Amino acid sequence: MPGRFSLAHALGTGQTNFTIQIHGKDPPAPLRYEKKGKDGRLLRRPQQGHPAASVVDFLTAVLSAIGQEISTPNGGGYTLTYDADGSNPAEITGSTDAGGRVFKADSNADDITDFDPAVDQLDFGGTSVHGMIVTKSPSGEIVIDSPWSEPAQIVQGVTYQDVTIDSFGVVGNEHFRQDMGGVISWEQGVGPRETGTIYIRSHEYGRTEVIDNFDPTSMKISFLYFGTRERLSVEDTADGLVISTLPSGQSFTLTGVSKADLIPGLVEFHFDQVMEDNLESPFGFNQNDVTLVDRTDLLTPEAPAGATTDGFQTRTGDLTGSIYDDGAGPDDSGNTPPDNDSGGAGAGGVVTLGVGADVVEIDWNWGVQTRVEGFDPSEDSFDFNALSGDNLALREVGGNLEIEVLGNGGNVTTLVGIQAEDLTRSSLKADTNNSVLDDSSPLFAQLIDLGFDPLA
Repeated sequence: MPGRFSLAHALGTGQTNFTIQIHGKDPPAPLRYEKKGKDGRLLRRPQQGHPAASVVDFLTAVLSAIGQEISTPNGGGYTLTYDADGSNPAEITGSTDAGGRVFKADSNADDITDFDPAVDQLDFGGTSVHGMIVTKSPSGEIVIDSPWSEPAQIVQGVTYQDVTIDSFGVVGNEHFRQDMGGVISWEQGVGPRETGTIYIRSHEYGRTEVIDNFDPTSMKISFLYFGTRERLSVEDTADGLVISTLPSGQSFTLTGVSKADLIPGLVEFHFDQVMEDNLESPFGFNQNDVTLVDRTDLLTPEAPAGATTDGFQTRTGDLTGSIYDDGAGPDDSGNTPPDNDSGGAGAGGVVTLGVGADVVEIDWNWGVQTRVEGFDPSEDSFDFNALSGDNLALREVGGNLEIEVLGNGGNVTTLVGIQAEDLTRSSLKADTNNSVLDDSSPLFAQLIDLGFDPLA
């Protein structure tokens, strides 16, 4: 079944053939609807009678029938609009222990106009960070926002300084907890503010900063307080390197600096930002070369019972110099030169192991597909690092053993000519205290189903 997306999605992806469902009113002439029923009217573009109508004109005509209009980012960001006309009131989903109300966070609903920071809470449920973020209006109010389009729900008259972390309730999505915590921490002055570090934020509507005299050989760029996983742009311009984000349009211009000047190890993220969502990609960096910093000192909304929040992992990245030190720079297509350092088994492509003990790294590495030839179970091993059994899927395909890191863009390592029954416990490694190698772990259950003998 085809997916359902917003109109902004159709515009942003350049789609020209699609079907729109509207409710309540017929479309304006000369547009004709294909079907009318209890679920609304279906319109398809292009229409036979008006094949040349542009996508924008078509959508504008449709939206005018329901009293809406398309707005595109102006000056780099979307336009926030106050909306409390009662057409889609903010939903109250319960009450707090303090006798207040719990308001459902919904970027498509009316603004929340009577939030009492002393007793009320917001309810984000299990909404994904890929569909909702929190931002800040130019006047400082909390905004429940979509990373993809203009609609937003403003908590009118309430700033981040008026609330506590408890006002955000239990947040089910781990990445949303992290990003929300980063925004709130920045606004409340919690967390490091190191001299010589530029802290990139995404949540402040109307905010642009110009940084002169940035030294890319000694100063750092940090995404510790960055509040989204989407729509990050890193561009070389005549004014310098511009780092910007939608929907807010917040931007940072590093004058006299280009992308090619940056050193990966001087660009900081926390673990999940790069190892799961690849925010390093717009820089042209490898996820394994940037620095990972601790976010556990930041404010973080409460997690559901039994859930945890990543961010304790740290690592110093590659400080040896720019990835463009050979003068290659980004090519005309905007792509970066390929990384010629294979990084060992598990780094992608075909890896042939030789004589002696080798370790195949199984780790977060977005979309990387590695075929390992010459794996010898009597001396070689593979290391699951910090991965849990729930992160892994094992299968035997065509005489080979495939290990997939789930939710990581098709990251698959194939051990050519190896079956689970060929392995022993000495073939398996992981970080200290990682329960992935416990007999009761989901990984062992998969291995045993494939013929692995834990007693061998």
